[in-house]
Amino acid sequence: MYELIDGPLRRTGDGYEIPIRFDWYRSLPLSCVSVSVRFDGLPVPDDAIRFHVNERDYALDEMAALVDEFWFVLDAAKLRIRTEEPVVDGTHDVEVEIALRIPYLFNEDTGNVLTVWSRPRATMVLA
Repeated sequence: MYELIDGPLRRTGDGYEIPIRFDWYRSLPLSCVSVSVRFDGLPVPDDAIRFHVNERDYALDEMAALVDEFWFVLDAAKLRIRTEEPVVDGTHDVEVEIALRIPYLFNEDTGNVLTVWSRPRATMVLA
């Protein structure tokens, strides 16, 4: 098993980014992916998060419509977090909740699809 938070915490021009992977064996369309973030114990607002994959950034509220854009199983995505104030150097606690809705595994009676939840946590250093 590999780490779902995969790599260093990096500063960006307007905040920071967290590299993540997902816990499934097949690639999935972005319409099947939901994420939320807690940073140093505090929830990050959804409108401050951009999901970066395949050299593109997407707002979280755009992802439900992205049925033709895939997160490939071997590729890390980046969660780009916009902040009002610069993040201080040092150690930070990061928790990412990832929900993967598996479109081909569903209950025939209800139509509900299987949802796989992961909640990786890491202590990361920003320098």
